Amino acid sequence: MRAFIGIALIMGIVRLPGINDYWDTCHKPISQTWFREHFERDRFKLLLKFLHFANNDGMPAQDSQDYDPLYKNKPVIDYFVHVFKRHFHPSQNITIDESMVSFRGRTPHLRQYMPQKRHARFGVKLWCLCDTKTGYTHTFEVYKEVRQGDRSEEGFIYNLVMSDAFDEAG
Repeated sequence: MRAFIGIALIMGIVRLPGINDYWDTCHKPISQTWFREHFERDRFKLLLKFLHFANNDGMPAQDSQDYDPLYKNKPVIDYFVHVFKRHFHPSQNITIDESMVSFRGRTPHLRQYMPQKRHARFGVKLWCLCDTKTGYTHTFEVYKEVRQGDRSEEGFIYNLVMSDAFDEAG
């Protein structure tokens, strides 16, 4: 699993048009021997196909009030938030920062378009609570499309600051 996760992370750095291109031996300019040495292509694709973090049987329907577009990834997000909070306590000076994670997948409730961002115009927007001295992210929340009934008089940023996600800032 470490090799699988390592390859998935490196695929985010070394960008090629398709998954099969990482194991391609025919095209010398884009040939990546490191991937072939550490993992078989078919095994990687099989693990990628069946990798799940949540039980799909408990997932609410899209038209229900309990629907969460992050349901399948929630255990991983919660784990990272827990680890970030455990390993660092921010100083007195903190800020809420908007960050964009590049993503072109099929998640209409999460995908945002921000033309002012140069490196990642399409992606998933995160609201991060960061330490101003070190830039360390203490916690974060994924921005989800606001439903009509979820709007409040105070606004989104007020609700974010007052939410449970940011209450343990230190």
